[in-house]
Amino acid sequence: MKVYLRICPVFILILLFFVSCGFDIQQESEVPVEEWTVTKVELEKFQDHQYLTAYLSGYSGTIGDYYYYKDFHHTTQLDESLMMVIPGVIFYNLLGFSGGTLGLGIDSGPEMPEGTVVTFNNDCFYQIDRGDGLFSGTEVRRKIRIVTKTMGVTIVDY
Repeated sequence: MKVYLRICPVFILILLFFVSCGFDIQQESEVPVEEWTVTKVELEKFQDHQYLTAYLSGYSGTIGDYYYYKDFHHTTQLDESLMMVIPGVIFYNLLGFSGGTLGLGIDSGPEMPEGTVVTFNNDCFYQIDRGDGLFSGTEVRRKIRIVTKTMGVTIVDY
């Protein structure tokens, strides 16, 4: 009990410091919505593996420098392997969002011919900073939505 009584004033001082510095709590309504479109989708076939890459436009910055969550409060991390759907195909997160693309490996599924249609998840998700500081990685940068609904696949053999 004595330890609690000694530590409690320290926590109160820290709280008062943040309140006096104008520490604002961000609201979901204050977050700008950014809409990304898919410009092309490529199925890249190698001898021992294949993966699907969706090329994105409408983003700003380097999209791989962030974490992605399904909710504003960062309680559920976004499963990027669920952002593209082809019936019967199971994806795994190969590269995720990186360099203006969404790259997913193909774990299993039927052979895909040229023009196979990919359906995109159009639900909103949230982007936060990857940082090393004490309070980094907590503020939502953007609310994002991929607006493209479907697109055909182009096959690239290597």
